[in-house]
Amino acid sequence: MGLARTAGAASAVTGGAVVIMPAWLTLWRQTGARVLPVLTHLAGRTQVVAIHPPLERDGGGADVWPERLSSIVRAYVDRFPEQCPNLLFPPTVDPQ
Repeated sequence: MGLARTAGAASAVTGGAVVIMPAWLTLWRQTGARVLPVLTHLAGRTQVVAIHPPLERDGGGADVWPERLSSIVRAYVDRFPEQCPNLLFPPTVDPQ
């Protein structure tokens, strides 16, 4: 299944756009699980994992999640643009 057929939230970042796939929201909706955004980057030869605070289950609901996730991704891209392969090599969408 290509990206064109998958619902995701596009997040505008420096140098292009990144699509945030809906698994975060699906997990939250179906299980009530706390969702902690996790990003990783290389610092020299060391893999650094950043675990962000859980996305709140406040009264805002699912409509506020795209902006919360986008702000985390934008900060990551601004800090580590060279480590964002999707901006250098955009995924191709299968037309079938």
